[in-house]
Amino acid sequence: MRTSEVLPGITRLWFPGVDNNAYRLEGAEATLIDCGPPAKGNGPVLPPDHVRGVRTIAITHHHADHTGRLAATAAATEATVFGHAGDAGIIREGTPRPRGRSSSLFGKVLLAMGGKPVPIDAAPIHVEVGDDEELPGGLRALHTPGHTAGHTAYLWPEHGGVLFVGDAAANMFRHLGIAPINEDEPAARTSFARLAELPFTTACFGHGSPIRGSAASRFRRALERTEFLLHYQPQISLRTGQVVGAEALLRWRRGDIAVVPPGDPEGPKLVWFTGAVTSSGDFDAKTLAFEPHDQVRSGIASNICDMFVTGLKARHDAR
Repeated sequence: MRTSEVLPGITRLWFPGVDNNAYRLEGAEATLIDCGPPAKGNGPVLPPDHVRGVRTIAITHHHADHTGRLAATAAATEATVFGHAGDAGIIREGTPRPRGRSSSLFGKVLLAMGGKPVPIDAAPIHVEVGDDEELPGGLRALHTPGHTAGHTAYLWPEHGGVLFVGDAAANMFRHLGIAPINEDEPAARTSFARLAELPFTTACFGHGSPIRGSAASRFRRALERTEFLLHYQPQISLRTGQVVGAEALLRWRRGDIAVVPPGDPEGPKLVWFTGAVTSSGDFDAKTLAFEPHDQVRSGIASNICDMFVTGLKARHDAR
């Protein structure tokens, strides 16, 4: 584990093996947000300096990389543990959580690489916290379902607003968006949109580096970018029967959930675009230009843009 200061009074506890973060907050009483993955062997729960004086533990959700050391940390500190009812039962049972699903290329790779769920000890949730409730120290709980049913982010009013995102979003490989794997992806996108409307300047993630300064603006820009998403259609060689590439179909997500189908008369007509496929498999739009439906001649433009993808490089076929 490595530590670094995010801002005065906020320490990031980084577990590089799983690229996972927990955080310690200093106030009238010290607070931990999540506890990291299970300790290896009989190693220490967390370094003494980072559990000393802790009176509150706020859990974002139940996955082994966030609650793996919760049982031992709660016992060592005698702290009050807060968590949402949607995850509280499974935390108390110590039951491994079923794996989620993914529509992104990166998420599918992670699912394919993942092994069996990691066993963890049953741990207490002393207080089941609801949406918009305040915890000791001024933390505001925000129920943000999607990654898990009981996922909760926390907003701290200090430093112009610090959002402890958990896995409601990830900031990995220079890409800000929803977590690559979720139990309910439409709900995760709705939760992300809710977070984008909050007043905060710093965002601290369960996975990825913190964003210091104008973090809420970054969330809003990411939300605008992810209105456009890719669906991959495999290309199979008739000679060998093997997958040789993929056709990437650009789609427009209307609002937070609905995807406009091809040929929808209410959909925008994409005349031209530039952009790139990100490491997560999403389309990062740099420039988009539209014309109203009645101004585009049939056959000249379409709200489907086909791109032939090799790896993560793409060229567009203007239609």
